[in-house]
Amino acid sequence: MDLAISPYHLTTREPAAMAAMLLGARVFTILPVPADGVSKPSVRRAMHDCPRYARLLESWRWSGPLWRGGVVRSTLEGKDAMGEARAADAGIAREPQWQPLRRFQHDGLFGAGQAALDLVCADLLKGGPDPGICVPLVAGLDRFAAAHGLMAVRSGGEQVRSGRPPSLAQRAEALMGTPVFSAAVPVLTAAGGEVLARAREMLEPDLHPLREAMSLTLREADAKTIQARVRAAAGRYQEAFEAARRELVGRDDEAGQRVTAGLVRIEARRWPIDAALRSTLAALNTARATGRMGDRSSAGPAPAPDLSLRALVVTPMAVA
Repeated sequence: MDLAISPYHLTTREPAAMAAMLLGARVFTILPVPADGVSKPSVRRAMHDCPRYARLLESWRWSGPLWRGGVVRSTLEGKDAMGEARAADAGIAREPQWQPLRRFQHDGLFGAGQAALDLVCADLLKGGPDPGICVPLVAGLDRFAAAHGLMAVRSGGEQVRSGRPPSLAQRAEALMGTPVFSAAVPVLTAAGGEVLARAREMLEPDLHPLREAMSLTLREADAKTIQARVRAAAGRYQEAFEAARRELVGRDDEAGQRVTAGLVRIEARRWPIDAALRSTLAALNTARATGRMGDRSSAGPAPAPDLSLRALVVTPMAVA
């Protein structure tokens, strides 16, 4: 079971990212790179010329062991999601149903200059408040996931660390598509990459069956069959996690941060491939209807949804 996780979640270290790092066989995300490539000299130049790029890489330092171990990646079969993000941005500019989203677009967002890298890094560091940046990035990652048979990962419910309630877009996404299964599983909610790598190794015998059961969502299997297999595998995994808890939880990780664990609810859904665009549009319509936004622009007719995106919505339940 390979997953696609938003780069915003890597920055904030939300429970969705922590769960993905433990549960996914491989995890793919968007990695902003300098215009002249990812060689060591070009990265050093970009860190010098673009302080926000240096800050972003520093905020991702905790996941370094997982990148080096091949668990977290930004490319698959020679392709990355940034090209799909560029296509999603072009679709917003071209297709009538996304017309209300055009007011947020940034000229040159996917250009080759340093300004584009700075824009993306600034929004990632701020947690994605600019829909002109975060929406095409997430929409592109979703398209990448659907094209390569990955499961997209989303945050659901109130965020434990920030205390933020779900956004209007999150609420709109929660109403989309069709549910496949749900299960409660324990994960590490605060841990560095070395601890996560050790947990993955310790729990592998029980993680593998759970991943196999969850991956049935990518196929047209019966929902009752998937639910039964996931619940059974989740029960065995939870027993293994509890057995390993003493070796993992309550100690400091490699950065001196206390390792904690908690329960999360995992819900799998079959979603529209353009869920990020549809949910943002729904959020704008809700904001307009409640008087929180004065834009009177209207969208064209939305096409029938293409439910080819498989998503896991991760909602924190408790922290122990």
